[in-house]
Amino acid sequence: MELDRRGNAIRILIVGVDGNIGGALARYLRERGDEVYGTSRRLGRAIDPYTLTFDLSRPSSSEFELPDVDVAVFCAAMARFKDCREQPAAAMQINVTSPVELATRVASRGGRAIVLSTSAVFDSTEPQMSPDAATCPVTEYGELKAAAEQGFLALGSSAAVFRLTKVIEKRMRLFADWRNEWQLGGRVSAFNDHFLSPISLNQVVEALAYVISSETSGVVQISGEADVSYADVARHLAEHWMIHPSKVVPICAREYGIPSNEVLTHTTLDATRLRALTGFQPPNPYELLDKIFA
Repeated sequence: MELDRRGNAIRILIVGVDGNIGGALARYLRERGDEVYGTSRRLGRAIDPYTLTFDLSRPSSSEFELPDVDVAVFCAAMARFKDCREQPAAAMQINVTSPVELATRVASRGGRAIVLSTSAVFDSTEPQMSPDAATCPVTEYGELKAAAEQGFLALGSSAAVFRLTKVIEKRMRLFADWRNEWQLGGRVSAFNDHFLSPISLNQVVEALAYVISSETSGVVQISGEADVSYADVARHLAEHWMIHPSKVVPICAREYGIPSNEVLTHTTLDATRLRALTGFQPPNPYELLDKIFA
């Protein structure tokens, strides 16, 4: 059981507990003995006294009855580039305004706030971006996350920014769709000019749990070792599943209709601080895929 400075189990609020990261984090923290509350747009107190109804898209978070917690972790977001581009007002409310308002309330009560962020706060022109580098987003989503980071960091030692690269897991719909297509004898199209630096859900959860219990503040980054294209990932999985390489068709994201500013070349982050804190080693992309699909 993780204890706070008073010797009590840590009380944690996860905003977006029904998402992949939020749900996995809640399970991990409860298993180690923490008292975990969560928010969801769909579930309410009538179903689970520890799951509270809260929608980040609402104009004000002041009506939300904030439980007495030591830490609030903001996992919910409008994360698809296309959605942020096409729904700017809603994206601002969900990704910046509501989280910063609620984090400020948490800090005013003596708690800490942690927001999940992204390598998209940088322009993807250089690899291994430092946590101290000035943000330079080129996408609407990246701009919003950079603004959220600024709002959280303004809370000083009461807040932390947890930047991460692409989280992959076995159940991802993209991988399931690829495998289904191959099983039907079809071919899979994958971008050869759009890159990711994969990390596992387990790695993210374990690192987040450390940031929560260690009272770490400032910017913490977690990243894969290197960038690989989606076509590289498809080819590797095809080989893993003994699919002929001709069943992977490389395509260009730009030609497919993805705006050029949303096509990412470099997404890796410098995870030196996390390595010093926890011993984390950025995973090799192909070794990580093999481990996940072993």
